[in-house]
Amino acid sequence: MKKLIILFLLTSVLSAQSDKTSGYSFLTIGNSARETALSDFGIVGGDKITNVVYNPAILASLKNEQLYFTHNSWFSDVSAQSIGANFFLFDLPFAVNLNNTSISDIEIRTKPGESYSKFDARYFYFAFSTSFDLIEELNLGVSAKYIYENILSDESSGYAADFGLIYKNIFENLNIGLSLRNIGSVSKLRNESSKLPLDFRLGVSYPIMFPSIESSLLMLGGIQKYLNLDGTHLHLGMEFSYDKLVSIRVGYLSGFESRGISIGTGISWGSAELDYSFTPTNYGLGNSNTITILYNF
Repeated sequence: MKKLIILFLLTSVLSAQSDKTSGYSFLTIGNSARETALSDFGIVGGDKITNVVYNPAILASLKNEQLYFTHNSWFSDVSAQSIGANFFLFDLPFAVNLNNTSISDIEIRTKPGESYSKFDARYFYFAFSTSFDLIEELNLGVSAKYIYENILSDESSGYAADFGLIYKNIFENLNIGLSLRNIGSVSKLRNESSKLPLDFRLGVSYPIMFPSIESSLLMLGGIQKYLNLDGTHLHLGMEFSYDKLVSIRVGYLSGFESRGISIGTGISWGSAELDYSFTPTNYGLGNSNTITILYNF
């Protein structure tokens, strides 16, 4: 029964605040441990390949190639894996990101008693991104995505696009980011097509440096809204880093009954980074644990 409840949550965005519906909700699951710990905002306050999923404009800020892998145990019965990399071609930055999300061993019953079979629900997307400078410190980015879902014998697929902007140093160290994601359409899943979770985000970040103790404090915040759902969400996050080696993170997300606070930590060693985040949830759904490994070339 618990797996069936989670399957339902993946076919309608986890808000319960509107009579409007939206599908492909696996597109709303966090992409990396760092960003999940910082309230799963991602459009500003980072310069990682993992941020490109949230805001493709950040790709123009990456100065070297990066490769990452994320494993996300989202609630107790949903497993998501993401992998991505960025590269340069003809002096332009590009990135690819893949995500595979699944719910395994969902029981099939036609009457009370023992189930007579089981199946896995599977979800997938592939994204190709690029970015360029509009003017100094103002970057535009775009991603094209192929998305797919399979539930028992039913399949659906389609295409979508993401757009993003980031403006750095509006004032000294103050950055602003904006993104609009999941603009597109998909084929019918049996009898009806789902609406993609059209995702708008606007936020700012501001780092404070403490040279005397070789540390920094990053503060970020902003608003997020699924445009085909009611309700606007507030995202807040703070990251304290010591000597670019160890980081402690905390985030707050408003407007969702099932979750709100998130915490995490990160360790950097040479070219490698290891991040972890923990997000507690309500209603006995289990907790979210995310691990990301990132390598800088």
